[in-house]
Parts: sequence; structure tokens; C-alpha cells
Amino acid sequence: MEVTLSDIVERLRGIGDRDAGRPFLDLHEAADMIERLRALVKDLADDLEAEIKGRNPAETLQYPSEQRRYERDMVNVYEARRALEPKP
Repeated sequence: MEVTLSDIVERLRGIGDRDAGRPFLDLHEAADMIERLRALVKDLADDLEAEIKGRNPAETLQYPSEQRRYERDMVNVYEARRALEPKP
């Protein structure tokens, strides 16, 4: 049976509440889910970046308004990439 993110969230809420009868979170399941989510976020960021670059050819970025729009559109890509960076 595949464990979903919702399953993990529900189990995390039940940690420490032994009377609730909820199963404790399996750390291996959580680690696998995190790795799948990391891969998904990377793929989505790559796809979004390709879409944005496709809509904004390099020659149009010489105009300040186009550059601002490009940077605004890329904010989610930058945030996703920062979230995927290893923490010190």
C-alpha cells in the first residue's frame, strides 16, 4: 500500500497521542515520501523554468519591463531551487 503525504501528515499529528490509536509514523516511509516530493518539486521547477524561458526569448529581456516580468515569473522557480538546496 502506497503511503500518501496526507497519511504522513495524519500520522505526524498522532505522534505522542498514544490513546488515539493511530499508528506511529514509519521514518522510512517519511524519508521515501520526502525524496519523492523533492524529485517532484525539481521536475516542476524545471518545467516551469522551461515554460517561462520559452515565453521570454533572450532578445526581449533587454527591455526593463520584460526583464521585470521574467524575474517576477521566475520567483517560484528560485524558491523551489532554494528549498531543494542542502542545508548546512
